[in-house]
Amino acid sequence: MLTINPGERTRTVQFEFNERGRGPKLFEVTRFFDQGQVLNLQISGSSCMGAPVDGSLELLPNGRASISKPDEIEKTHAGIVQTLSLYSIAGTGNDLSAGCVLGHWSIPVWH
Repeated sequence: MLTINPGERTRTVQFEFNERGRGPKLFEVTRFFDQGQVLNLQISGSSCMGAPVDGSLELLPNGRASISKPDEIEKTHAGIVQTLSLYSIAGTGNDLSAGCVLGHWSIPVWH
């Protein structure tokens, strides 16, 4: 589910995929500056195997990010075919949850 709130300059994404009891369950909140640049990104939930996911990144003022789509698969469940795309978000920025500056980072996201 995607929710965009222009008045608060936020975008929230809730993603869950369950295949035989396994799959990610993620909640993401992205906040933007007035001009549209990403201010910060917070992700929480669980990974495909149930490990906790909890992190945040701040790209600006000195960070950069890019996104690519390296893979796409089709899954069928109950006769319904869905296409899932793998996106790779990569760049440089600050890891706010660790309180330090990261060099290069990459986050895989299925959508």
